[in-house]
Amino acid sequence: MSLNVVFSFAFSALFTSLGWMPHGGLALALSVSTALEMSALFILMRRRLKGLDSMNIGRGLLQAALATLVMSAVILGWLHFASRYSVWIIAPVGIIAGGIIYVAIMYMLRVPELGELVSAVKRRLGQTN
Repeated sequence: MSLNVVFSFAFSALFTSLGWMPHGGLALALSVSTALEMSALFILMRRRLKGLDSMNIGRGLLQAALATLVMSAVILGWLHFASRYSVWIIAPVGIIAGGIIYVAIMYMLRVPELGELVSAVKRRLGQTN
């Protein structure tokens, strides 16, 4: 968390000095500090558990990266196409389209965690009724 605070101040100042909006620096700070934290936790967990199934983790990472790439291309296409519309239309349609595309690609790639998520949601909804 301390690293996030330091990065937030540094990146906001950097973005402001470049003439960019400072909240972009905040987003970058959060992303970088979270990535560093995830890396450190992965290394610690790997040591404590005497190894992890790196092939499954790598495959999942590759599948998520591919789905993210396709989703990004669709959203960029939408932004290019919809530039003449109001932001009140652009943002919600982009969010919904991005989510649908991401889930569809993950489904086509047969990502097992997606099935587990759907099962967990179904169980949870069944419990609340």
